[in-house]
Amino acid sequence: QFLYFIAMSSATVIRELSRFAKTTPASSQFAVDWLRKVPQNPNAVVCHPASTTAVADVLRWCSNHKVPVVPQGGYTGLVQGSVPHGSDIAVILSTRKLQDCAIDVSEQSMLCGAGLTLAHAQDSAAASGFSFPLDMGSKHSCTVGGNAATNAGGIHVVRFGSFRSNILAATAVLSCGSVVKAGNGLRKDNTGYDLKQLWVGSEGTLGVITDVAVALHPKATGRTTLRVQLADLREVDTLFSVARATFGPLLGAFEVIDAAGLGACGALEDDSVAVVAIVDVLEFADAPVHSQLEQFSATVPPNFDVRVAESGESQRRLWELRETLPVKLASMGPIYKFDLSFQREHFFDIVPKVREMVPPSVLVTGYGHFGDGNVHLNIVDRAGTQDAHIRGPVTDFIYSRTATLRGSISAEHGIGVEKKAAFHSLCQPQQLEMMRQIKQCFDPTGTMNP
Repeated sequence: QFLYFIAMSSATVIRELSRFAKTTPASSQFAVDWLRKVPQNPNAVVCHPASTTAVADVLRWCSNHKVPVVPQGGYTGLVQGSVPHGSDIAVILSTRKLQDCAIDVSEQSMLCGAGLTLAHAQDSAAASGFSFPLDMGSKHSCTVGGNAATNAGGIHVVRFGSFRSNILAATAVLSCGSVVKAGNGLRKDNTGYDLKQLWVGSEGTLGVITDVAVALHPKATGRTTLRVQLADLREVDTLFSVARATFGPLLGAFEVIDAAGLGACGALEDDSVAVVAIVDVLEFADAPVHSQLEQFSATVPPNFDVRVAESGESQRRLWELRETLPVKLASMGPIYKFDLSFQREHFFDIVPKVREMVPPSVLVTGYGHFGDGNVHLNIVDRAGTQDAHIRGPVTDFIYSRTATLRGSISAEHGIGVEKKAAFHSLCQPQQLEMMRQIKQCFDPTGTMNP
């Protein structure tokens, strides 16, 4: 709403920005989203600044010349928010070269450059005897800056919380080129507004995050992984309640995959299985879990099929099933992803209802992070004939039902462009107006991820 684009060629933009950082025409590797739903912008360029100063120079030039900027991390976004749309000149600002990494052992924190991959952050923390609080299947590609900008969650939210719960400080560059450092790494700091939390989940609309300080946690000495098969989706809440009461803070993850998802991976043992839960229980030297495991087995109803992954290899295979499921589903045909959250009692409410709205050729599956109420509803149009129906009545029903159950249409993936219309229709007008005012304050020219 703020932009008045100055006509210029992509060659001019490349020449000018190359004074600050490597800049080239944007290939499909940068300009087409991971799900291949956004056509490539032929006039997009990609810039690779290697320092906060270079980011500031690039943003200042783009703001002065009214050129829109789309920040991009690891290219794993699922809501079309990290690639430019249309055919106007746009700059993709890649943060991948911002890979600083420093651990403060005494403060149990890590300073991460925005381009550091999540896997690199995890490995660095582990080498110093700590656990990084996030984990997800895309860890080898997604970046810590992108995790912050989308308030990423993943499989350990049930224990550590989302990114928002673990950030101690952040540096960001505003559209005008100003560098702002928010927070000083302290666990307790109540001096003024907590500006870093505005950048968390902002999806690049309020500036470019260049580094963050993240709280680290004690590293577990081991873990026990359980596979629990249930015959009724409604039994998952009972299982979670027992697990939470039995293991307490040792409960590291609680993931679920319904029968349709298991079938897509060839992991459905028989038709009596409605859902499988994957439960991680962490072990520490001063907190062995043998007695808790015995208590858990004795407490769950006898019809719950509880199995212990007996080896590291069996644990790996079980988690590989969960982590590769999104990629497997995406390979089966046009896919429509809904990242919803509900109170746990409503976790699977929407899945069978959507299944009744589509023909058998369409695969509908629900899986995800039951411990924090985040269900990933995936719809795969295997025959490629239901696009209008899914984008229309089915999507309308999903968002309407989510609102009725007082859920969220974006648990961890963000709004992006894909959910923009739904967000505007469901968000309270007062909240939207406050967000517009915040946007105007941080980005008066409207160049950041418009």
